[in-house]
Amino acid sequence: MVLFTKHHLIFMSSETISENKLASIASIKASNDVDLVRSYLRDIGRVPLLSHEQEITLGRQVQEYMQVERVALEINELTGDKPSIDELRYSIGVGLTWITGFGPMSFAISKPYNEDRYERTEDFQFTIGTVF
Repeated sequence: MVLFTKHHLIFMSSETISENKLASIASIKASNDVDLVRSYLRDIGRVPLLSHEQEITLGRQVQEYMQVERVALEINELTGDKPSIDELRYSIGVGLTWITGFGPMSFAISKPYNEDRYERTEDFQFTIGTVF
């Protein structure tokens, strides 16, 4: 192949042209990769990092969600039915644990909601020993 420039006449083989095209494509790809990395680093700097407490809280929430998912899968395997939101039981309350010389003492007061009339519920609970 013959290429003409302003002042020179250049003879190039098709192999050389292919190599030049590959080299130019590689350089464009490399510059795009650098731009993507630069863009990522610029954008990630705009997002505030989590504090230590936030990381712990978020990690616990993820673990609790994973445990709920495992229980839902077990129920589905045992009964063949996916549990509905109406079958879930929930309550609201407060608890206190006091570490004593002979072991932890825990007190809890709660109010159960949407309990079934045949279920046994507890509004107050007191335990001495292992904390769960």
